[in-house]
Amino acid sequence: MLESWMRSVTVLRNYCAHHSRLWNRYLSNAPQMNASLRGAWVDINGVDANKVYAIACCIAYWLDSMGYGLDFKNELKSLLVSYPQVDPAALGFPKNWISDPLWR
Repeated sequence: MLESWMRSVTVLRNYCAHHSRLWNRYLSNAPQMNASLRGAWVDINGVDANKVYAIACCIAYWLDSMGYGLDFKNELKSLLVSYPQVDPAALGFPKNWISDPLWR
């Protein structure tokens, strides 16, 4: 599982570093989402693992485990509020993602 998460983050990082589009993009390396994890996680039903949201969940989980997750989560929420023209659904965010335990 860790390997799939690391590959996914690497691919996302490369897209960002080369100024590629993330909105409405199908990412080739999907993180493994179905493992049982300690701590807060998301309801994976209906989550497309090949979208940005799945990787954001992995990053938030990692940062939570190190005690730095709150900053990342607040910044991501703020970013989405700052750009209302960006449809979070096109990034793979489910309708009630904000109510999942990981994002509270």
